[in-house]
Amino acid sequence: MGDKSKVIDDIISYEYRNYIVRLLNKKRFKRNLENDIKLKRAPFLDGKQKQTSFKAWEALIIENEQRVIRLKQMLGDFNSLSVDELMTIPVEVMEVRKYTTDVFDVERKEIPVKRIVGINRFKGYNNWGDIFLDFLDGKTTPTLKVEEKLDKLVNLYINDSESFVKLLKNPATETPIASYDINSDKYYITSGGSHKAFLAKLINFDTITVDLSPIITVEQGVMKYNYYKSKGLV
Repeated sequence: MGDKSKVIDDIISYEYRNYIVRLLNKKRFKRNLENDIKLKRAPFLDGKQKQTSFKAWEALIIENEQRVIRLKQMLGDFNSLSVDELMTIPVEVMEVRKYTTDVFDVERKEIPVKRIVGINRFKGYNNWGDIFLDFLDGKTTPTLKVEEKLDKLVNLYINDSESFVKLLKNPATETPIASYDINSDKYYITSGGSHKAFLAKLINFDTITVDLSPIITVEQGVMKYNYYKSKGLV
């Protein structure tokens, strides 16, 4: 979460450009903003404190309120996992020092979402609940593209649920790339379509379509690569 006091300081700086006016009235300005009902409801998001005016900040608050309403509507339409449930599910990551994906054996396939245990893009998270909370707060990071990716997917569902389902079941672009560990019966999203896969996990969707490859050891991967290279295929 962001810092409310910094938000208030930014608003005062933008609204009252004259330094003397700010200096003489800062306590009063702060007190008024502290009691403003809209600021009390604001999420105070990291990286979003600076707005060009108080009206711009109000617009941002309203937009975040609306995105939460849309998200809750979507969650309510599915047998979605609760925050407590998501918190108990760790985000697992494939051990890249030992294992790799067999890029020479790729199959487009529907896989059960409940068996997806990790998304490489979100490897910095400990559990699925932490990803959801950042999503709920609108916290956009280098890995979590809330406004660019997740909000657009939610809006697609709200406006055209059939197209949303089709996007998960038969994606025309950015198909998630997944790896399968036959020994543990687990799937990892290794590249592409990460936000689609996360949202499918969140709403407890049944299956999504991915480009699937088996997980093999690094040694097996090197051997396969050298074989195909010797045949002039790579």
